[in-house]
Amino acid sequence: MTTKLAYNQIDGMAVSVKDFGAVGDGVTDDTVAISIWLDALIANDIEGHLPDGVFLCDSLTKAAANGIRISGTGTIKATGTARTNMIKFTGVRGEVNINGPTFDANNIVARGLEILSTGHTDATTLGSIYLGPDTKVINAFNAIGNSRVVIGVYIQGGFSEVVSECTIDGCDSQDTSGAEAYGLLVTWSSSMPDDWVRVCTLTSNSKIRNVKNSNTVLENADGIQFLAPVSQVANFTVVSGALFEECKGRAIKSQVLGNAIDSPTIRRTLYDGLTEIDMQYSGGHCLGANVFHDGVRVDAVIGVTQRLSPNYSHCDVGSNTLIITGSPASDTANMVQVFGTDNTDSITNQGVTLHHNKVFGTVEHFATVYGTNVADVNIVVDESNWVKTIATSWLNMARVFANRAQLSYIARNNVCEDGCTGSTIVSSGDLKVIEDTNNMNITPFLSTPFVYTATSGVVVPKGEKVIRVNGEGNTTDDIDTITMTNYSPNEHLTIYNSGTSYTRTYKDGTGNLKLNGDCALASANDTLVVRFDGTNACEVSRSING
Repeated sequence: MTTKLAYNQIDGMAVSVKDFGAVGDGVTDDTVAISIWLDALIANDIEGHLPDGVFLCDSLTKAAANGIRISGTGTIKATGTARTNMIKFTGVRGEVNINGPTFDANNIVARGLEILSTGHTDATTLGSIYLGPDTKVINAFNAIGNSRVVIGVYIQGGFSEVVSECTIDGCDSQDTSGAEAYGLLVTWSSSMPDDWVRVCTLTSNSKIRNVKNSNTVLENADGIQFLAPVSQVANFTVVSGALFEECKGRAIKSQVLGNAIDSPTIRRTLYDGLTEIDMQYSGGHCLGANVFHDGVRVDAVIGVTQRLSPNYSHCDVGSNTLIITGSPASDTANMVQVFGTDNTDSITNQGVTLHHNKVFGTVEHFATVYGTNVADVNIVVDESNWVKTIATSWLNMARVFANRAQLSYIARNNVCEDGCTGSTIVSSGDLKVIEDTNNMNITPFLSTPFVYTATSGVVVPKGEKVIRVNGEGNTTDDIDTITMTNYSPNEHLTIYNSGTSYTRTYKDGTGNLKLNGDCALASANDTLVVRFDGTNACEVSRSING
């Protein structure tokens, strides 16, 4: 039964749960009193007060079309048997404002607080959520043998805004069959077109700690996930000072287009992990993050994944810092990873800028960039970054799928203090270095030519400045044509022989080669330089060094 209060009971005053018979001694089961109290708050659209004390509570689910407002310093603590829910609000259309109480899942409940608003048909009725700086959600837990997803705070459906200033501490899935854990999960429902959160903000007071699973870091065990339809522009803001500690998989996973991630602090000492800040729809920026690792490693500190979308946008990754102490068993793979996929081979990495990032320690690569089978549009600018030590290569250019992969790359003013102990570039794709200037202690990018194999006397480079050429079947061969459709008129191409075992003879006038007679390259040090005139590859110079 819904309790309807008289006007004089609610005039300007928050209504205490103790007015409904709750004891709050940490021994008495207060579930019934809490249930009646919540009904009264919802029915009368008034604020509730949770005073000092520990109020034991079993599972409660409340329809809260008007929203819910609760303040106070008390604790609602789970009692009863292991289960999924403790406090769950459904059908929320109004304001949710919770500031002060602690929701203690007591290591028996998988979800400390749930706020759901699904089945929307009218965007004008969207509610909002505010979780204040004194609010805590702690000890969400799932034991081995159960498949429950552990979530400190679970928000799903259509809301105009979600603002979290609260502390979430302790989300542990011990299930070994693949169950997942999230500190804060903000997600959408595909059941209705308006069931997604427009804006999500984590303020400087936000703290998310100790999110883990016992299965593997390859499962999600993330501080926050914010998910929205790729067809919509949802905005995600992380304000300077937001703290993430010991989030086993990722600190931040974002699947929205409007990212404004500004100067969060991330600390990791206990677990190797995935990607600390994973912007899986790419758009926006990640600036000024301060990441501290002691004795651990991750696959990437910052990940940018671009997808085909009607709202495709640029991504700016700058002024982020990684500080590595201790002795991790293996090095962090990448400071930045740029990935393109929508399960096709036609995604583009456009307008990604990596600048003024710093690594105090050793990483395998400063950046790994995945190119795909799209010509002349995968563009990454790599500028004014500083790394103490590179273990393998400054740039790792990889493929998303099996087809050819292309990347146009600008590198300038980068510094590797101790130098690259490996090479400058590791590439399984076609790299076009547009600019290579003022990079210190890094072997010039242009000095790493890529190998092409002639087919029927034809070589088709993808825009590189320097290449090596194999003959067909790696034999002595004649080369008749250098197809330069990926070059602009007057661009130059330097061609090396791929080795010393076989001679490649470039034939004057047979195809599009305009040379000063045939040119035979027999040594790995022999070169031919040509200029593209819009149709032909015209000889500039040759060097036969033997």
